[in-house]
Amino acid sequence: ARERRLAELRLKYIMDQKAVEEYGYDNGYDKGIEEGKSQRTQEIAKEMLKQKYTIEEIMSITGLSKEELEKIK
Repeated sequence: ARERRLAELRLKYIMDQKAVEEYGYDNGYDKGIEEGKSQRTQEIAKEMLKQKYTIEEIMSITGLSKEELEKIK
């Protein structure tokens, strides 16, 4: 009975470890996607600044704030 309980606990441990790994992978993947989108938005805004779009136009199109655009300049 003790051996069976130990085997069950070991199996539970393995399953918990896999769940933690999957959670971390999913979060890391989602974070990477968001960071990529953010970088692309900033690249677009930078190009729009070069092409002399107004700050208001860039804010409207990209969704970036005035403060965020100031950091890009």
